[in-house]
Amino acid sequence: MKPLFFLVLLAVVARVDAQDIIVVNPEFKKTVPYEFNSEWHYLTSDLYLFNGTKFQTTLNGIYSALPKKKRAESPAPENILITASIDGTALGKLSYPIFNFTVKATDGTMKTYTADSYEAIRLMDNLPLTSIGNSKIDCNINIDIITKATPNKIFDFVATQLKSISDFTTPLSAAKTLVGELGNLITSKTNNKEYKFNSTIRLYEEEGFSKRVASVSVYAFIPSQQGSAGINPVELFKYIDENDNPKLDRDKIASLIKCSQYPFMVIVNYKSKYASDPVIGDQTTSETVEARLAKVKKAYETQLLSAEIYTQELKLIDYLNDFVTLKSSINNYTLNTKNRITDDLRPMFLQIFENYMKLRSTLSSRIKEFGNNPVFQNEFLPTYQTIITNAEGYLDGDNNLKNIKNTALAIDEYNAGRKKHTPEENEKTLSILHSIQYPEHSGDNAALSELRTLVASIENEQYANVFANKVNQLKTMHPGAEATSFCEKLKSDVNSTYCRLCRERANCVINDYMQRLDDENNRLAAQKLDANIANARDQVFAILQKEKIIRRHFDNDFPDGMPEDVAFIKEDFDRLQLNRKKLQSALNNEYSGLNTTQINIIAEDI
Repeated sequence: MKPLFFLVLLAVVARVDAQDIIVVNPEFKKTVPYEFNSEWHYLTSDLYLFNGTKFQTTLNGIYSALPKKKRAESPAPENILITASIDGTALGKLSYPIFNFTVKATDGTMKTYTADSYEAIRLMDNLPLTSIGNSKIDCNINIDIITKATPNKIFDFVATQLKSISDFTTPLSAAKTLVGELGNLITSKTNNKEYKFNSTIRLYEEEGFSKRVASVSVYAFIPSQQGSAGINPVELFKYIDENDNPKLDRDKIASLIKCSQYPFMVIVNYKSKYASDPVIGDQTTSETVEARLAKVKKAYETQLLSAEIYTQELKLIDYLNDFVTLKSSINNYTLNTKNRITDDLRPMFLQIFENYMKLRSTLSSRIKEFGNNPVFQNEFLPTYQTIITNAEGYLDGDNNLKNIKNTALAIDEYNAGRKKHTPEENEKTLSILHSIQYPEHSGDNAALSELRTLVASIENEQYANVFANKVNQLKTMHPGAEATSFCEKLKSDVNSTYCRLCRERANCVINDYMQRLDDENNRLAAQKLDANIANARDQVFAILQKEKIIRRHFDNDFPDGMPEDVAFIKEDFDRLQLNRKKLQSALNNEYSGLNTTQINIIAEDI
């Protein structure tokens, strides 16, 4: 028998007296245009039966077409048994009883006790697929007409399935479910009542799965000579092609598939993958992380998780613990600032910075390690990104927290850049990196070491590109108006930079220049003072000569006293002598050890 995947006609024939009367015809199969990778290795199958009452019409039509004698000789049907088998699952090649309808013959007419439609039968739910099942899903629908001549067909079917179940090396709860259904089938046969598959074959009760429609198959129950029910697939195909993840239930299927003459069955196969539990920042605590770990371990022990997914879950749980640690350090800081427990917040800043840097570096490492892993990319990376986004939200609490966050972002952004950074970009980065004060002595702290190493690298680059030439030029300039103007411009640049190394080195040279300038000004002032003193000495000598003549004139011309007008002039002469004496006294002082301003004042006075 060729697989349905290739849509080769499958005809499991119900025979009455060697006469083919009803076959199952695979009308068509539609595979959803979605690229399922190896993560999607769980199968869910829903079965829908339509036009159930048409079994009676079909049977009566076939029997009425038989010659009267042939019809009289044919054993009367007692049951219609519909079964299904799906290859490629963890349960192997088992067949499942889907329906067993009772048939009774009255006055040459057969009556089937069926409803026109039935609710969906979920045959299996998230059943693991084998490697074969991952590439294709083969489903076979079978129909048998049970007559008085073949009363043991149902029992033979049950026995075959029980034998297959007994071959399982490890009893599975799913197999036990099937055993129960086989028992219900026998009961329905012995009691002449309708049977419908009423359980779901599943291995796991967890709901942590993402599910998508994988394929839709349509089978018609028709007379063997009919060939096909002629069901038009266009509307169904169009709906599936135009919807990313089409929603298919009984009503939707009925609106897309039109067939009123024959019974038909639709099988909707879903593929599922394990879905990691969502993460909500405010609800993530050490307790919820522990609960997640316990759940993951249990799922792995029950083989719900593959080794690969289990490894990813454990790594994610480690990351969640780091996130909880960051939250705790932020809460500690917030409580401290609210209650003013301590004024020195630098240790808390360092703890928050270290925890946030670890969160970011771990995410980068995960991406680097598992960048080509579809399980990580599709299932776990979005959760990591949710966590880091939540962390950034917590760091928007106040300006200090924002500065810590921006520091970490600036480090990553700077290290990620391949181009050479401009001085303007370096200034912007340094303004962020210097925005928070951390403890001077923090021991062996990797995050702080990384920060300081980057700061040193940027500042050395900034000094070399912006300040080194200016500093070296100032070193060689002779103190003067031009050099002083150059120095003042350099001072302005230094005062506006965030480069502490640049400021320190430039200020050292600026201070040296200012000392050289002061020395030069002092030298010039002393030179001026010496010149003024020499000039003053000459003037004092000349004044003394004139005083001698004037004094002799006063003594010789007015021995008996001076008239009033001469006495008035004599007062001015006495004041001049007093000033001359002061100047003469100043010329005899010692002026060493004075600063430039003092020397200039004395020089001006002289």
